[in-house]
Amino acid sequence: MTVEFKNLNIDSKAWVFQSTTLISDKKLKEIESDLNQFLLSWTAHGSELKTSYQFPYNHFIVIIVDHNKNIASGCSIDKLIHFIKKVETKFKLILLDRFSIAFKKNEKINVINLNKFKKIISENKDYHEVFVFNNMISSLKEFKNNWEIPIKKSYLNKYISE
Repeated sequence: MTVEFKNLNIDSKAWVFQSTTLISDKKLKEIESDLNQFLLSWTAHGSELKTSYQFPYNHFIVIIVDHNKNIASGCSIDKLIHFIKKVETKFKLILLDRFSIAFKKNEKINVINLNKFKKIISENKDYHEVFVFNNMISSLKEFKNNWEIPIKKSYLNKYISE
């Protein structure tokens, strides 16, 4: 069952899948249709899951499961990853690359390889305007409060040269 974000418990489980490229509105509509079908049939040990999703900045797919209803188990999480891999193939996207960093500067989203990001940020004194996306968040609360954060407050701050 899918519901609005606002109707989920703040401690709900969250997953963030980052695209290495901007996802067109046309593709997002098709992805949303596929995602709705998946979420309607997604279960944990035969029990339906209370879910929601968003597509922030046309670069991310955020999926939330309210664990107050039923808990997404290992098998159901495997089904989610399998679904995301199908989306990657069908829409020619890269959503599971953990070595790409997404950051926002001047309201523009950029996604680059971690090594290139380290080099750029270590050479750039103008890092105060850079926000990064912490895709390692695991709850709706973290998504709302700690997903899009200034680089100084992120684990990537170690690459800033003062």
